[in-house]
Amino acid sequence: NAAEDTMWGFRQTVLNTPWMIEGAKLQALRDRFRGVPAVVVAAGPSLDKNVHLLKDIQDRVVIVAVETVLKKLMNMGIRPHFVTALERDFVVYEKHFAPAIETFGEELREVILVSQAVCVSLVAGRWPGQVAVVCKEGLGVDKFFLGGALNVPPVESGASAANMALGVALFLGA
Repeated sequence: NAAEDTMWGFRQTVLNTPWMIEGAKLQALRDRFRGVPAVVVAAGPSLDKNVHLLKDIQDRVVIVAVETVLKKLMNMGIRPHFVTALERDFVVYEKHFAPAIETFGEELREVILVSQAVCVSLVAGRWPGQVAVVCKEGLGVDKFFLGGALNVPPVESGASAANMALGVALFLGA
């Protein structure tokens, strides 16, 4: 990453500190869903073909969705249990979170946002429900600073929100 990208991520981490300290703690849910099937919902070629299948099973599985599909799921009457935020770019907030929050604000109170510390702070700041901030499992500085100083749990995130959603499902024990 470029130095500017690193500094932007550090700035966002500092701005997200209130949710790290006072927000929901994902550790409280660790392994709570052991044995419960999880469905990770991400954007991709099979989404339109298969998303309708979630309607009938949504109460029997843990649904972890990425931000790009949140509004689509809500429009279909499918409320995920968790939604992930990974990217530090403002466009993710503007294109995916803001429209979903404006349309489904009250209904999203039951959805737990799991956000990387580097995400734009508006994501956590405007989220109507619980916010759990996590750090990247494979990033030593995150684990040292955020995990050690602020008790922020590391979650395997990989390089995409879909990878992060899978990491959240595994963290939950699903």
